Amino acid sequence: MSFSVGGSAQEILRVPRIGVLWIGTKTTAAIYLDALRRGLRDLGYEEDRNLEIEQRYADGNAERLPILVGELIAAKVNVIVTASIPFALATMNAAANIPIVVAAAGDFVGNGLAASMERPGGTITGIDEVVPGLSAKRLELLIEAVGVKSPVAVLSSATGPTHAKQMQETEEVARSLGVTLKTVRIGNANEIEPAFEEMTRERATALLVFSGVLTAIHSSTIAGLAAKNRLPGMYWHVRFVTDGGLMSYGPNLPRMFRQSAALVDRILKGATPADVPVEYATDFELIINLTAAKALGLQISPTLLARADRVID
Repeated sequence: MSFSVGGSAQEILRVPRIGVLWIGTKTTAAIYLDALRRGLRDLGYEEDRNLEIEQRYADGNAERLPILVGELIAAKVNVIVTASIPFALATMNAAANIPIVVAAAGDFVGNGLAASMERPGGTITGIDEVVPGLSAKRLELLIEAVGVKSPVAVLSSATGPTHAKQMQETEEVARSLGVTLKTVRIGNANEIEPAFEEMTRERATALLVFSGVLTAIHSSTIAGLAAKNRLPGMYWHVRFVTDGGLMSYGPNLPRMFRQSAALVDRILKGATPADVPVEYATDFELIINLTAAKALGLQISPTLLARADRVID
């Protein structure tokens, strides 16, 4: 069903209704929902005029998902907006044929959310945060911050489908920089501390953390152990830096939600997710934690600080 967002009331068959499904709390979701609203407003949608938004929050309990999806189905939403691979897959399995826009997730194809970027082929489309070249750029920035030292430890999920892709581009840059890598893969939370013990035995001088669900869930533990072991780390998500890590470089998540509004608009106007290409994130930010740098005895160059989008001091 398509909707008119700019015409008279007679032209609108029914006010479109969006369901927003969030793994966390309403408070943690606020910045992202506000960004989505801004994107929709740019396209002519306004709540209480020609748009309704049904919000559901799992408050960190993924077991509530089937109930929340059921509530959105009962509310007759036209599309569900959510984020993260696990939540997207669970929503897809629970939401029957309701279109889903995943505003932020990594490697849609590798994780089974889409058959291809150009033609997703199912009920899901969205914004992919695993952008080609991103892991390589992170290593370059890390080396710029700490100097050319070896080995650099690479922490990655043992089962993450994006590992091979991230590793290939990281190895290419490492060779060009004359840096050796020590890869340590973890399969669950119990393997995180032993992973850092292995890094210490291998005399790692810095840490690069690959993107993935497991590393995201345990960002605080990873950042804390990096600080404890005096390993300057480059992370893929700002959460690690706010948890005490040295620096991160990655997509600006609120802007990804704003970007996703265009995909929601296409679906509300009659397109199916199967034919709406998955897009890559387009806005990136470098965040540096000067407090962490001082604790590590690092002097971040003025040139690198000037390039940072945000500095935590």
